[in-house]
Amino acid sequence: MDLQSCLPDPELLTLRSTHVQPEVLWLDLESRAPTGLCPACGQVSSHRHSRHTRILKDVALLGRRVRLRLTVRKFFCDTASCTQRIFCERLPSVVFPWRRKTVRLEHQNSLVALEVGAESAARVLGHCGCPVSADALLAQVRRPPAPEVVPIRHLGVDDWAWRKGRPYGTIRRSGAALRRGPVAGSGSGYPGRVAHEPPRSGGHHPGSRRCLPGGSSAGCAPSLTGRRPLALAEEPARDP
Repeated sequence: MDLQSCLPDPELLTLRSTHVQPEVLWLDLESRAPTGLCPACGQVSSHRHSRHTRILKDVALLGRRVRLRLTVRKFFCDTASCTQRIFCERLPSVVFPWRRKTVRLEHQNSLVALEVGAESAARVLGHCGCPVSADALLAQVRRPPAPEVVPIRHLGVDDWAWRKGRPYGTIRRSGAALRRGPVAGSGSGYPGRVAHEPPRSGGHHPGSRRCLPGGSSAGCAPSLTGRRPLALAEEPARDP
C-alpha cells in the first residue's frame, strides 16, 4: 500500500518512516517547502533557524488510529521592520496554527457531529478509530471561523480603565467592527497604512478629526464611554 498518497498533502509532505503498533499507526513526515512565509509581515524567508516536531492526530487508516510526527522548520525573518524575528513554517493545507488535529480530521468530526449530534458522533467516531469526546465536538462546532481581514479606512480609538488602579484598555472601532487591545502603532497589523495617535494636549493631528462625547462632530463615531474624546483617523484629501 502506498502510504505517501494517503497523506494530508502528498505534494507538500514526505513520508520518512512508519511504525505500526497494535492500535496506532505512526507516520514520520517532513515538509518539502524550501521557504517559509512570515505570519507577521508576509515576507518569504529561506534563512533556516532550526527544526520543530509536532504530534498531530489524523483520520483513521485500516481500523487503526493515526498519529503524525511532523517535522517543520523555523526560519529567520530578514525584514528589518518586522517584530517577529523567528517563526515556524505553517502548513494551512495540513493543520491550522496551534491545533493538534489535521484539517481533514477536524472537517470529518464537524460533519459527523452536525449530522447526528455530539453524543452520537462521539460514539460513532470512537468505533471508527477517531476517539473524541462530545464536549470537544461541541467546542469545535461552535468555534467561530477566522475573522476576515478588511481594509480599515476610518479608525476610532477610545480608552478606559479596566478597574481603578489597573492597566488601561483600548477600543478600536471601524464601522460595525469592535476590537479591544492596545493602540496599533504605525503600520502594525495594517500594512501600507499610517496610524495617527490621539493627541494628549489641546491640539490635534492634521490627519485626524476629534469627536466630542456623543459623536457631535459630523461623520464621527460616538464615544463608547462618554468620558474621553474619540479620535478618528481619515484619509487625507486628494487634490482634484
